[in-house]
Amino acid sequence: MKKFIKYVGLGVQGKTIAFSVANIRSSELHFSGQISSTPEAVVKLVNQLANKGAVLSFFYEAGP
Repeated sequence: MKKFIKYVGLGVQGKTIAFSVANIRSSELHFSGQISSTPEAVVKLVNQLANKGAVLSFFYEAGP
C-alpha cells in the first residue's frame, strides 16, 4: 500500500487555529484554512485529512 505523507502546520491565535498542509513531495506550505480552537474542531480536521489514507505529521508555531 502506498502511503501519502502530509505535513500540517498549526498557528494558534487564541480562539482560532490557522492551518497549512503540504504533501511530502512539495517544498512549499500554503495557508489552507482556519478552524476554531476547540477539541472537536481539531478532531474533525484530523479526520478529514486522514480520511484519504495519509500519514500526518503536525507542527505548531510556538512563538517568536
